Amino acid sequence: MRENEKRRDKKMKYYHFIVIIDVAKQTYVYHYSSQNSKEVSEARGKLRQSLDGLPMICGLHMLTTDAASFESVQTMDPYFKGMVEINDLAEFREKFILYLEEFGLMGIKS
Repeated sequence: MRENEKRRDKKMKYYHFIVIIDVAKQTYVYHYSSQNSKEVSEARGKLRQSLDGLPMICGLHMLTTDAASFESVQTMDPYFKGMVEINDLAEFREKFILYLEEFGLMGIKS
């Protein structure tokens, strides 16, 4: 491994779990980050529980950056720019239901 790659790897220390949905022409993301990958896995499980009974039709991303913020994700990858971050599971569930309704997917079982 090259020296500059080693330095970059040392900086990349926050794990991010991101779920992407589109509602009414706006892209929303559920975002959770931690330096502990086990905590991120637990957050993924809590998200699944909060969406229990709903079809899991969405975009999922896992990545690392050098900061906990969603802004660090947006800086690393411009694909995420303009997306609205949601950290609250209940609020994300409400948006997720609207997302499913908008695409006629509420009748699909998980």
